[in-house]
Amino acid sequence: MPDVPLTMSPECISAVGTIDSYILTLKSATRLSAVQLAGYADRKIVAGWGLTLEFSDRDRRLDILVDPHFPFHPPFLVLVDRPPFSTWPHIEIDGVLCLESSYSAFDHSECVNLLKADLLPEAYALVSACLDGHNRDDLLDEFYSYWNLEATGPKLWSLVEPQAPSRSLAVVCGHQYILLGENAASLNHWLDNRFGPREGRTVERGALLWLERPLFPSEYPKTVKDLWNIAETAKGRSLLSELVSPSPNAAIVLLGATTTNGPCLGGVLIPRPSRSSILSRGFRPGKVPEAILATRYFAGTTIATRSRTDRVDGPWIHGRDQNKETPVLEKTKVAILGCGSLGAPLAIELATSGVGHLVLVDPESLKWANLGRHPLGAPYIDQPKASGVAKYIKSSFPHLIVESVDTSWEEAIRQNPRILEECDLIVSAVGSWNAEDSLNSWHVKHGREPTVLYCWTEAFAVAGHAVAIQKEGCARCHFDERGKFDYEITAWPTNATFREPACGVTYQPYGLSELSFVIAMAAAAALDYLTKRDSGSGHRIWIGSERLLREAGGTWTERVLEDYPARNLNGGLYVRTWEPQASCTGCGGAPVERKG
Repeated sequence: MPDVPLTMSPECISAVGTIDSYILTLKSATRLSAVQLAGYADRKIVAGWGLTLEFSDRDRRLDILVDPHFPFHPPFLVLVDRPPFSTWPHIEIDGVLCLESSYSAFDHSECVNLLKADLLPEAYALVSACLDGHNRDDLLDEFYSYWNLEATGPKLWSLVEPQAPSRSLAVVCGHQYILLGENAASLNHWLDNRFGPREGRTVERGALLWLERPLFPSEYPKTVKDLWNIAETAKGRSLLSELVSPSPNAAIVLLGATTTNGPCLGGVLIPRPSRSSILSRGFRPGKVPEAILATRYFAGTTIATRSRTDRVDGPWIHGRDQNKETPVLEKTKVAILGCGSLGAPLAIELATSGVGHLVLVDPESLKWANLGRHPLGAPYIDQPKASGVAKYIKSSFPHLIVESVDTSWEEAIRQNPRILEECDLIVSAVGSWNAEDSLNSWHVKHGREPTVLYCWTEAFAVAGHAVAIQKEGCARCHFDERGKFDYEITAWPTNATFREPACGVTYQPYGLSELSFVIAMAAAAALDYLTKRDSGSGHRIWIGSERLLREAGGTWTERVLEDYPARNLNGGLYVRTWEPQASCTGCGGAPVERKG
């Protein structure tokens, strides 16, 4: 058995002994010396073995390595006799083979079988495919793996739509970032949201060269001349010509193409020429025609520096281009009335899901007593809740549009009568019957457009409701004139609220964990209506833990127990219809009166 550090776990020491016994039965197998293992210092290898395998061209050496986490980490297989990095796909810089079995679940007690039945056959098949050239196109499909590993330039952030044609881009170079987009407006919107408004940003010109296919590593540009030749195939030489004007910043070019796994982008930085350089020969300073200056410059051997490009646009963030709902959601506008413990996290969930435009309305400020179940923390104390949540979302998701109104919703529509009418959905989480009854009256008068989603919790958040009013009935159909709901889930022998040592201040001491289920239910309902997976008025209920209910001193209502006699009321989602009521004083069960 090879020597292993005494600090290794007993499981590691035992597994090394087991796999050592197997490997040494193989032809040409040897243990690696301490000097050989030192060549893999970055991997923290504790033991290794060498094999010689016969391939179609010649014998090649394969090293088998294990780290201190073996057998819970699989062995590394290294192709020692290999061509330069990025010549063959699926081989890292240090020669470690990227094998599917290395990333799959496996039986940790069967390390020999993993090596014998999976890793070694996969390694042999991979090297054979590389020799035959059968997997060469994988270098294109996994473009980022090869472009980024040896990219030495500063990282780029891209808001650019990754598609044809080749075109000019806008670029802002900050102290900690380089941001590219389609135009100055989109860049300033993103930067204002992320870092705060700032005047005087310099917006420069960049270029996108859209290629018919990704480049093989051997085709990556090393000089400006290489880039000029690439630009010819992308019909983009005129775009490069525009970048040779003097500037303290390097010119930035994105190379884009479509792989079988979606679009890819790679950044290239090139220094700009000086007007006083040899490129101006034959012309007075500053008088060289742009076309001549570009032709001279891009005929040279100036180094072109590759940079990693991270996409920060909405379709990538909300689903990596694969979420079919993202194009729908990014065009929607949602108003959230009430930014407390329910409305604030709900707003954040909708932003995370990709809703493109949020309008947040709340007249109150954040207090210390709110922090236990509010997503904003101490830095936002005494700030308006609506503005605070808006600031949080804009900083987290700079590509979104977020407005805040630090008043009641009634005052908001007085100041701007169309602020709610222009929305695709209104979410009410104000927690006040008076405010919601007023909203319901407004909604009925406006033909019940747009859809309104009323969300609230019962005592101690043991149950929660989300009622969507779209076509039938109204919110008041199942409430009396004092806001008593006719389908409450919980019953309480006494008042289920506590009082602060202050006039009229009441509360309930539950936490975010109880509330989180209601937040998720409300967010799902909002998204279902925005994407039209759901339509018509409806009622969703979250019924929580019976243990929490009993501990708080409540019981289930008799009506709920009658409706669900065979159900375990201990956590679950229930969906009911929302029947219009002819006796309703809000709508009288009347059909929708369409606007216009």
